[in-house]
Amino acid sequence: MAKQFDALVFIGRFQPLHLGHQAVIDKALLMAEKVIVLVGSANLGRSSRNPFTFAERRQMILQNYGFADLDGDKSYQNLVIEPLDDIMYNDLEWVEQTQATITKIVLDVCNDNANVHIRGMNDLKIGLIGCKKDATGYYLDMFPNFESVNVEQVNPEHMLNSTEIRGRMFMDSLTSLKVGVVTFNLLLEAMATNWFLDLREEYLFVKDYKETVKQYPRIEHTTDAVVIQSGHVLLIRRRAKPGKGKWALPGGFVNPEERLIDSAIRELQEETKIKVPDPVLRGSIKTQHTYDDPHRSSRGRLITNAYLIVLPNARKFPKVIGSDDADKARWIPLSDLKADELFEDHYFIIHDLIKRA
Repeated sequence: MAKQFDALVFIGRFQPLHLGHQAVIDKALLMAEKVIVLVGSANLGRSSRNPFTFAERRQMILQNYGFADLDGDKSYQNLVIEPLDDIMYNDLEWVEQTQATITKIVLDVCNDNANVHIRGMNDLKIGLIGCKKDATGYYLDMFPNFESVNVEQVNPEHMLNSTEIRGRMFMDSLTSLKVGVVTFNLLLEAMATNWFLDLREEYLFVKDYKETVKQYPRIEHTTDAVVIQSGHVLLIRRRAKPGKGKWALPGGFVNPEERLIDSAIRELQEETKIKVPDPVLRGSIKTQHTYDDPHRSSRGRLITNAYLIVLPNARKFPKVIGSDDADKARWIPLSDLKADELFEDHYFIIHDLIKRA
């Protein structure tokens, strides 16, 4: 029976490979003639977050699928594993690099690595595969030129993610760890190496450090989005205290595992359901600034990064609706803003950020 795809691409860090990763690869092998696994963070040195090199992760994946002779045995060529470098602080450059990498690999493997590519990208059906409920699904919406395939989590209550698995490794607690047998044995081998012992010392030091700093005053970080179109600013009305009923910028607290810009876009989308594509919002950012007056919030020491997003002038505004922490969202003329009707220092953030553009 012919398979649905000529090639499916799976992007992840695999630090280490776990059962969720394997479920995605298994599904991809059933659906595609070629499965291309791109191993991210391939250019980084060892750390407690990235303990395994690209070569070690490649071996981990191949051995889990029964391929031991990595150089001589070509029977695994339907499973292609290649490195993918990180580019920090420039998502657009990373996307461009990844698109170029996918194109080159797909053309090679779907033409049997021939010097002449008889079949081009338009002749092939290519897709991205991952699980939207974990870190591997982050990329599914970043490449609209490829069809995306979402794989549902299998028994998530019994599975650990890679972060939890690494924590168990560093705490020497692999008992009843639910990973593949090959991965488990490779983890045991790694834990006997000198480099792992060095990383374990670092991990334990950071763990103790985090416990120590709990006694110090806490500084919180938030992000806000100042979205402007045709002389209007997008505001939400706060649903709960503090500031219940006041108008405010869409925003909120930064999650531990996200960048500031990603936090700002996420909060904007969650609180307003704005009908503007994510790439357009990011491409419309004109400037950003940090607002850190020690008394700006009654909730304590709260620093915010605000992003000015200027959309093209238009007679109709994008549709918005209050959601999450907002009971209403509305486009309000800049001339109608009053400091006493806005939450905390948001009136001043709006005017200051516009002047900086």
